[in-house]
Amino acid sequence: MTHQSDLLQTATDLYQRGELAGADRACKIVLAMVPDDPVANHLAGIVALQSGNGSDAVRHINRAISLNLAFPVFHANLVLALLAVGETLGAQRSGMIAAIIEPAKQDSLINLATALRENQRHAEAARVGGWAIDLAPDRGQAHSDYALILRELGSYQLALRAVSRAVILEPNNPKIWGVAGLIQRELGQANAQSLFIRALRLQPGSVQLLRYFAESHRFSPGDPWLALMRDAEITLPRIPLQERPELHFSLAKMYEDLGDRESSFDHQLLGAKLKRMSIRYDEAGTLQTFANIRSQFTPGQIEHFAGQGSPSDRPIFIVGLPRSGTSLVEQILASHQQVFGAGEWPGFAQALDHLSTLDGRLFPDFVPTLRQGQIADLADAYLAGLPAEGADYPRITDKMPGNLPFVGMIHLALPNARIIQLRRDPVDACLSCFSKLFDGELNYTYDLGELGRYARDCEAFIEHWQSLLPSDRVMTMVYEELIADPEAQTRRLLEFCGLPWSDVCLDFHQSNRPVRTASIDQVRRPIYKSSVGRWRPSPDKIAPLLAGLGRQVE
Repeated sequence: MTHQSDLLQTATDLYQRGELAGADRACKIVLAMVPDDPVANHLAGIVALQSGNGSDAVRHINRAISLNLAFPVFHANLVLALLAVGETLGAQRSGMIAAIIEPAKQDSLINLATALRENQRHAEAARVGGWAIDLAPDRGQAHSDYALILRELGSYQLALRAVSRAVILEPNNPKIWGVAGLIQRELGQANAQSLFIRALRLQPGSVQLLRYFAESHRFSPGDPWLALMRDAEITLPRIPLQERPELHFSLAKMYEDLGDRESSFDHQLLGAKLKRMSIRYDEAGTLQTFANIRSQFTPGQIEHFAGQGSPSDRPIFIVGLPRSGTSLVEQILASHQQVFGAGEWPGFAQALDHLSTLDGRLFPDFVPTLRQGQIADLADAYLAGLPAEGADYPRITDKMPGNLPFVGMIHLALPNARIIQLRRDPVDACLSCFSKLFDGELNYTYDLGELGRYARDCEAFIEHWQSLLPSDRVMTMVYEELIADPEAQTRRLLEFCGLPWSDVCLDFHQSNRPVRTASIDQVRRPIYKSSVGRWRPSPDKIAPLLAGLGRQVE
């Protein structure tokens, strides 16, 4: 036993010094001798997680938990491992277990808050994050994590205050400077780039920080920052698999800026392939659910439930495939004096999830048997949860593209709400999606075939809702028409929403409202036409996309 203990201590020492390969070898030797040692399994899991192998991390830490259920740090670290492989609901459960076992442990609460944030349960995440700060108010990382939650809630000034406190407490923490840069960038502050640079100087090898910087910087020939990117490209074979997608997408951004679009797309393909390997996406289940939704919402059902929702006309929903113009339309509307832009607000999906929990069945299975009052309760829950920052505005936009399958239910719950569906050339829209590494769970965007089939279903939804619902409540806007004639389309948009004309809507790019979207740079610029008929790779390279869209490959 002494020999095993010595080896385990050696593995721990190697891990703490950052020598992950040596720590991994030592852990394997220990586990070969005592496979049921919970501490060795846990350490092996942590080493795997730090090495970018999320699946092995989950396996080892789960094994450790099966051998010692009551050790809270096992559950707390399982949260991080599950988040690494995209298992957000499992991460949330593990975080709750860790917090129950040891409620006074700050790390457990921080991890639980992170898991709740990833599941878009922002209000609960904010409460847990606040508790974590109360336990150790002088720990900068807790304030930084809390700032990320406030950012999700749209409380940007509070988020800025929290991250500023974090910087004071831990001025040499690169992650905190990265969060500060994210918040400043979304507030439209020019110093965001300098904050990313400061973070990179503290941690030059951080792939995530490099991506933040690349997304905020426009590269050009002779750019002094190209050397940093080229050096990172050389290291690609040596970095953990889990981190490579971020670097591939950063390099894709660099090459696109430089006009080398072939190299850019090649990096997109490599990054997307690695990302797709690390996540789970049930395409068959998703598309079957979409088909079930369309079959449930018929003229008869709409007539049957008419009049049961809330009379409020305050929300304006903007839906469609991501990168189809939803951010542009919201920025135009949010420039109006009467409109608050809530961004990608998850409230309707959360309210539906709550209704599903009460009913015991998933949406849309419970729709035919909805009882009197449930639809009104759904509307009230959604309206009550809208961001407090918008309370003084008569109207509020909800630009969650993923609400597209819920349009029928939105209309039942809020029959006076306006719903704007965005339609864009599907190849342009899909290639734009494919060029981004999204922070959220848009897991259908990392395989061209899956992306094409998803986009095809989005088109089916747009046609279904437009034919089913009243034309004074649901409007379809074509992105290319908006780009071609901004004033005429903006007038049409405002008239549909019942808003008076305002010249500032044509100067939307001058708005200083916070913007949190993959299209952040576009909505801070005047309308430009280069995104229409964007450059496309050769048909053979995008054959799966074209097939998914139902187009013949030339």
